[in-house]
Amino acid sequence: RDQPRSRGLGDVYKRQFQNKRSQIVPMAHGRVLEIGIGSGLNFDHYNFDKVEEIIGVDPAVSSVAMARSRSSQYNSKISFIESSAESIDLESSSFDCVVIGYSLCTIPDPLKALAEARRLMKPEGSLFFMEHGLAPEKNIQKWQHRLTPGWKKIGGGCNLNRDIEALIKAGGFQFKSLKKKYIKGPKIAPALPRTLYRPKNSPAFSSGINLPNKPLELPCMPPCTLPPMAAII
Repeated sequence: RDQPRSRGLGDVYKRQFQNKRSQIVPMAHGRVLEIGIGSGLNFDHYNFDKVEEIIGVDPAVSSVAMARSRSSQYNSKISFIESSAESIDLESSSFDCVVIGYSLCTIPDPLKALAEARRLMKPEGSLFFMEHGLAPEKNIQKWQHRLTPGWKKIGGGCNLNRDIEALIKAGGFQFKSLKKKYIKGPKIAPALPRTLYRPKNSPAFSSGINLPNKPLELPCMPPCTLPPMAAII
């Protein structure tokens, strides 16, 4: 018997999001801070030969409990802090990478969270993110703005209409590559590609360190084109 359409769409989006996690998360290395770790859906995609340690931050106690259970197979390389992303009690300039997966849409004050990410990253560190956000088309933006108040109530605080690219730039980061496209489905919550960021004042941008002549080719994180009732998983 065929599954209901809504469930089928949910399965399709879940596969799409997991596919993007598999493209982006393996690039993390060294000491990693994951903001909005949730139930630990990124764990299967880390390359633990390159990762020394992961500290996951999330304010949801129930999600952290699930992530902690999932993490038991990774030789204690993963630890957790139950905290908001806007105020993380960790030492500055102590992480090689920050990973944020589908969380900037939900964090109450994303600029504060990005300021914390920048504070906690080493000057040469990198920020990897997967996210959905404001559509480029005005007619779709109109529906995003209309739907967001109700969507937030059923979607765990998720905002369909945040301009994630602008937020990250305002947070003091500069991206090396940014690609966008829609995945199949109604164009309600277009998302940003996965991309690599470094702080503007990092050595790579301000101290004359040579970057490769060939631009970094970063697999794109397609815009999440979610129907009103589809969940980001």
